[in-house]
Amino acid sequence: MSSSHPHFQPYHGPNGKPICAHCKKEESPTTKLKRCTGCAVTMYCSKECQKGDWKSHKLGCRSPGPSVEDNLIDPVLLANTGYPACTTLNSSLMDWWEAQSYALSYITIVNTHKNGGLDYNLANPRALVLRVQAKAPQSGNPAKAFKIVDMTMVSKTDFGREANNAWNEGRVQFDRTVETLRHSLDSTIAGAMPIVLVVVNTGLMTFHHNLVHRRTPDGQLRDPQARAVFEDVMQMSVGAINAGLVLHAAGNPRVQGLVPDVGVLVWRKKRWEWKLKEDWNWNSAASLGMLPPNGSRSGLQPTAIWDRFYSFI
Repeated sequence: MSSSHPHFQPYHGPNGKPICAHCKKEESPTTKLKRCTGCAVTMYCSKECQKGDWKSHKLGCRSPGPSVEDNLIDPVLLANTGYPACTTLNSSLMDWWEAQSYALSYITIVNTHKNGGLDYNLANPRALVLRVQAKAPQSGNPAKAFKIVDMTMVSKTDFGREANNAWNEGRVQFDRTVETLRHSLDSTIAGAMPIVLVVVNTGLMTFHHNLVHRRTPDGQLRDPQARAVFEDVMQMSVGAINAGLVLHAAGNPRVQGLVPDVGVLVWRKKRWEWKLKEDWNWNSAASLGMLPPNGSRSGLQPTAIWDRFYSFI
């Protein structure tokens, strides 16, 4: 039942945690969700739930095709990354995308709202391009393998034919699944935004999709304060990723609201597992380093920024 293809972020329920598409059970230390191998979108807590949901899920479930270009990377450029082979570099990029999925979802939401508006970006063939740089693969920690250099929203016409084919294939495959999720699980899901990861100085480019939630009623950021809050959220998300930290949904929303938990990946029982960073405080000097030197754009402290972000809708 599980899938290793990270073409789509796991669906997060109202509390920000992944939930089973059939019984709506939240993921927890005792409940591990697994992705459908067909679409790599929908998640289930058991084979029984997957079987029970199949009648409706099969309408939008299709297996994603390969997302990486077949062209080989120049050996000199590859050597500069520290990776021994193109396949190793690509595998590391996939693991990084998977590890940083929660922070990347915030980056996607912010960019789609502030660059033309959510509805415009979904209605027109637009994509978010993230340029990332490979770090030397010393520790093997997937969360620390890449850092974000910059990002931009682009039009489909800016890509070549092969890229467009990969793009179109992904949109057709996931549109029905997104519609099902919106109506059965969370009405704030607005659609799927294509994401292009470009590893600088290598030519490696991979295609993904991210679920996008509506965070303002009209999908626009008309209020300057709202725009500032969204930009602060993106800045903190990028800062966490580039520091090798991993954001997760709030473990205790009744106490901390929806302010994300911050953790690290640790090697345990032959696999990388997320561990809560017990000493983390969003309002500490470390977190403030993720914002501009003169403070946040909104003038708020980090925890207040997250609370305000979730209050717009």
